[in-house]
Amino acid sequence: MADSSENGRYQVVACPVGTGMFVVLVDSVNGRSWKLSFEANNVSGWRPLKFLDLNAPAAPPAP
Repeated sequence: MADSSENGRYQVVACPVGTGMFVVLVDSVNGRSWKLSFEANNVSGWRPLKFLDLNAPAAPPAP
């Protein structure tokens, strides 16, 4: 089940996934969209998840 808000310029859709959720933010003016993922955290409630870009070049080895 998803909750959406269509008031104003941005449309926000939140969808629970497993132990977390993802939020899709859509700009109704230029059509851009962003996907933000969050994971449940017993300490602070919610924390953002960071994803690796698998297409990015590998980082050089540390000296």
